[in-house]
Amino acid sequence: MDIFSQEFSEVIRNYAIVLGGAVGLYFGWQRVSAANKQAKTQILQTDLAHRIHASELFNRAVGQLGDRKLEIRLGAILTLEQICREYPNRSGAVIRLLTTYLKKIR
Repeated sequence: MDIFSQEFSEVIRNYAIVLGGAVGLYFGWQRVSAANKQAKTQILQTDLAHRIHASELFNRAVGQLGDRKLEIRLGAILTLEQICREYPNRSGAVIRLLTTYLKKIR
């Protein structure tokens, strides 16, 4: 009976180790999943901040195109150039704006 109880004890211990490992893997997976969700959220927030920044630059430059001082108008044009470089998906709007502006000042 002593050998049987010792073998039984080892079997229980091995099952406990496997169960503990499975529980540890589950909690580890939960942690990684939460970290991935947080990283995705951070990426979305960063993208939104970039879009807001580009919109602010664009709006400020549009307002400066009508200024009386040449330096400010040139600065606005350079800002629009910067927007085209940093945000290629907005370059079409910038080109249309500058084309309209040039037609207007003739």
